[in-house]
Amino acid sequence: MTTTDTPTDAYLSPLSGAQVDRLVTLALSTCRRLGFELQYRAGALMAIPETSGPILGLTNLARAIAQQDPDDWPQFVDIHFTDLLGRLDEGVPDPPDDPATQLIQRLVP
Repeated sequence: MTTTDTPTDAYLSPLSGAQVDRLVTLALSTCRRLGFELQYRAGALMAIPETSGPILGLTNLARAIAQQDPDDWPQFVDIHFTDLLGRLDEGVPDPPDDPATQLIQRLVP
């Protein structure tokens, strides 16, 4: 799916339609390189039907990337998805052994 039929994409404002196309193309390419075959739909990347995979919203990335120099977008998108998918692959961290003490230590240097 491309978004060039419309001047903007309501899900990924403040980007123009051409900028959304570029962001989606970069995101799909990065995710494919990282082993995920996804498609764009309604502001998110999701698994192709009949397959499994993450659902990755692009709304926050669109807002962040709108502030970046367009020449920096490929690297920005690559770092974003490499970090995000790496964290998803690692899973949820183990809970602290002593939450009261360890959480307070995180809040108070």
